[in-house]
Amino acid sequence: MASGSHTLSLTVSEEELPAAKAMLVAAYANSVPKDADPDQLLATMVLADRYQLRVCVEACRSHLLGLDPKALAWGTALALLRLPAGLREGEAFAAVVELPAGLREVEAFAAVVEKAHERVLHSFANLDEAWTSRASRAQWASLPAEAVTRLLGCGQLAAASENVVYVVVASWLAAQLKQCATDPAGLSQLQGVAAGLLSDLRFPHMSGNFLAAVGAHHGLLAGQPEVARWLLEAMQWGRAADAQRKEMAWGRAAEAQRKEMAWGRAAEAQRKEMAACAGHTRFQQRVGQLPDGCSSSSSSSSSSGSSSGSAFTSYIAAADLQQAISKYRASNCSEAYYLLTGGHFYNGFTWRLKLTVKPPDPGSPHDMNIHVGLCWGIELEGEGPLPLGDAAMVQVDFDIATWDFLLHEEDPTSSEGPVIIKAGTCWGWDDFFGPEVYADSSLWAKFMTDKQQLLLSCHLYSCC
Repeated sequence: MASGSHTLSLTVSEEELPAAKAMLVAAYANSVPKDADPDQLLATMVLADRYQLRVCVEACRSHLLGLDPKALAWGTALALLRLPAGLREGEAFAAVVELPAGLREVEAFAAVVEKAHERVLHSFANLDEAWTSRASRAQWASLPAEAVTRLLGCGQLAAASENVVYVVVASWLAAQLKQCATDPAGLSQLQGVAAGLLSDLRFPHMSGNFLAAVGAHHGLLAGQPEVARWLLEAMQWGRAADAQRKEMAWGRAAEAQRKEMAWGRAAEAQRKEMAACAGHTRFQQRVGQLPDGCSSSSSSSSSSGSSSGSAFTSYIAAADLQQAISKYRASNCSEAYYLLTGGHFYNGFTWRLKLTVKPPDPGSPHDMNIHVGLCWGIELEGEGPLPLGDAAMVQVDFDIATWDFLLHEEDPTSSEGPVIIKAGTCWGWDDFFGPEVYADSSLWAKFMTDKQQLLLSCHLYSCC
């Protein structure tokens, strides 16, 4: 080594070794490979910031900013969102050896964190569509509070109604509660986050039946003195014509502006009291322009339903159907047996098709009656279905269809207009597949897929 040169030794953990090697290469090359892995780039960027290698930080930042948000891996986006909140300053080496207290206030890191927020928006801008996916629901539960709050305030967020927003917020809170159940400090912090999210909900845009159900049966709203007023506003909004809704929105906008002015003049104690009852000022409907590449099939301009509605397809195994029929006949045709399909999320409610093998009506020449209908509930991820009372009901216009694989055509049966379905009940049709199948089981074949599954599809045209 030449005279006067120095050797710098870095001590890193085994997990940081790949990032350290990449950091040194980038420090000399002033760039990173074009095919660099985003996860590796982020680790390299954090390590370079620790050692104040700004050239390397900038090289990683430039590469990450060039990525398409839609192509950004969820793990990378989550790692960016979980970066510490600020950067600790210090000249001494010992002050920067440990991971800084936060990085998002630094311009370079703030820019790539924005990329992660874009990734979240692309995944959840259409809340109805996102919530139908089990993988998306798991991703939602993993988001930090800041990302959830920011998404709820985004103008591009779209949902069939505020019912949907309530379900996703309550489900996120339930997931966080499980994580901090034994952590008093974390629980206290979560309570503050919950209060903030509650104030972000736009209660006038929930359907009255949904708000009444969650207000009576869900812990997030239990005991809230504002529920009665929110319910009244929701009912008024639901019954109002478009012109009236515009007037109501302007009225709430003016009220919000007055509260903001009062907020600036209020003392800290007054601000806390005002914040506790600010939820109803959020009057705008969540029907924003979706980002490029997002489907709008489930979004709507309706406050409590969707103009395009929602559709789903379910399958019942032939073996399960035959077992239900066998059990029914083994009971001397006296006990009913039913099969439920998987749940479909739409407008804040979970919808299922129910096939019931039951005794026929008096005077029927047949020994059974196979009824197929639609039922609903309110289910929160991580909590299960709410115990709704008999007074809970929805009004829905729908059809249920089978597929005839011999004729290659769909055979729908329609409700022919909105019908009311009470919680815990099912609305549908008797002898749905025709009484011929009761005497000749071979006739089931035309309704079965090549995997021996009974195909049923449902289209929900409106729901309120």
